[in-house]
Amino acid sequence: DSLATAKAIKAYVDLYKPNVVGNHFKTKSNHVLTNNSNTFVEVTNFQTTITPKVASSKILISGSINAGNTHSGHYLARIQVKVASGSFSDITPIHTESTEVNSHFAIGEEQGDDPHSIVGTGYNFLHTPSYSVGQSLTYTITVGVTDSSSTGPSIYINRSEAQDAASGSNATSSMILQEIYA
Repeated sequence: DSLATAKAIKAYVDLYKPNVVGNHFKTKSNHVLTNNSNTFVEVTNFQTTITPKVASSKILISGSINAGNTHSGHYLARIQVKVASGSFSDITPIHTESTEVNSHFAIGEEQGDDPHSIVGTGYNFLHTPSYSVGQSLTYTITVGVTDSSSTGPSIYINRSEAQDAASGSNATSSMILQEIYA
């Protein structure tokens, strides 16, 4: 039997320290969307990166997104991941129907004719990514719309549509990534 050295104990403790990355996004952006399409656009400045410490970990993705709109429609969101320098793809599971617009969650319904309103939506997903230790995982949010009567409906991230009035609304969205060791 050998005793563990201080260096070995520190390495073990460092390995299993919580690996949590959190970002809060105040950037206000406007995105014009394509109605009834599986074409989603990336939300500006929402990318958040974590580098897992252990093979086969899961990533708990949680946070909130705040948005305003006055166009009729169902506003949807997808979470995407990029491994290392690869390209973004939807995380699984995602609801898939061949004739429907697929998403991970709804951001909210239209807010009527009130250009000063904003809605917040929370989300939580447990993702089982495929990666090698040392590779970074970058997550982002993309948005889309269905059933809109508008030709080019817009969604306003972290703000209401109206920004020129004292009654306009602003908010902060977030994404928190936590490694869950296997």
